[in-house]
Amino acid sequence: QVKEVIINQINADIDRKILCGFVWRDMPVWLSAENQFNYKAAYDLAFQTSGANLPVCYKFGTDDEPRYHTFSDLQEFTDFYTKALDYVDSTLKEGWKEKDSIDWSVYEV
Repeated sequence: QVKEVIINQINADIDRKILCGFVWRDMPVWLSAENQFNYKAAYDLAFQTSGANLPVCYKFGTDDEPRYHTFSDLQEFTDFYTKALDYVDSTLKEGWKEKDSIDWSVYEV
């Protein structure tokens, strides 16, 4: 039970960090699963069409301080998208490392 509680808490912390911890060009970016999918779909289309679907505009920032950004060229969109992917990947790896480093023997009875 202890292991389950600890693992669930680490997973929740990682999910929360992915969701609201990414900042691109001083703008907080909400990386919900839906937003990640939308960014991927738009980026894939932009890449496949050499940017023919651009510009695309996204709302970044927070609800209290929204910041809108328009991607007009593929290079800038690539910078954003690759940094978002790197952030998600490195955050997941942090969680794996944290879970792998736990000495479960201290919880054995």
